[in-house]
Amino acid sequence: MNLEVLEVIRQFADAPGDPAAPLELTSLELVQLAEALEERFGFVVAARELSAANFGTATRIAEFVARKRGPL
Repeated sequence: MNLEVLEVIRQFADAPGDPAAPLELTSLELVQLAEALEERFGFVVAARELSAANFGTATRIAEFVARKRGPL
């Protein structure tokens, strides 16, 4: 788990001890989290990407960020 990503998630949600556990995000929290990730990591989140497949768990968010950032 990327600690930078987890730090951003914790600003908007109570991250469970298990990164694969579902996150309980309101729609406002989801948008705020996406905006924070955009700002922190320098990419754009499209509206269609705001899904449980990308934002349902801390693990999925970390994987999403890794895909968006591309190879380092």
